[in-house]
Amino acid sequence: DEGVIIDLARIYGATQGWDVDDLLERRGDYGFWDPEYSDPSGKMPGMGTMDAFRCLVDSRRTKKLVDGILRTVAQKGSVRENPLIAIDAGTGTGVLAIALVAGGCDYVHALEINPQTAAATKRVVQQLDLEDRIGVIECDATQVQLSGYQAQVVVSENLSNGLFDEPQFDIIHPLSQFAVSDATIIPG
Repeated sequence: DEGVIIDLARIYGATQGWDVDDLLERRGDYGFWDPEYSDPSGKMPGMGTMDAFRCLVDSRRTKKLVDGILRTVAQKGSVRENPLIAIDAGTGTGVLAIALVAGGCDYVHALEINPQTAAATKRVVQQLDLEDRIGVIECDATQVQLSGYQAQVVVSENLSNGLFDEPQFDIIHPLSQFAVSDATIIPG
């Protein structure tokens, strides 16, 4: 619910030293939603920490994704023989990895290409005492090597609103080698 999203936003914002109350008040301003996609120098790949924060506090979007994750994990969990493993590619704030664990996943590989965003998310996972359930890996999801059980759920919410340069296929295709043949892909 909205309260959980705001609580997570406060934890994430604290990792950056941000005034989260000010940021939350600005959600109604059009300029608040202007994406950066990388740090101001342009040297870091992927989504920057502020962009990840913006995705998190887009409550309607976050709730829809979390609801789909919870339904999927409940379905997968009811018919499993092995530990329920998931991959969250482009984890950003880690909200979807947290939802996977809350829904019943035993372990989530949370992949993040941006070093600052990955570091912030690692701190959030530590603060929530979820290090044994969520492994934040700073990596390019198209190049990562994962070991252990095959994933039953693969989450890669990397859709842009302009419908250009969407890396969905480029990310999901190489990750499929780490997933069972009937894995559920979210969004699907």
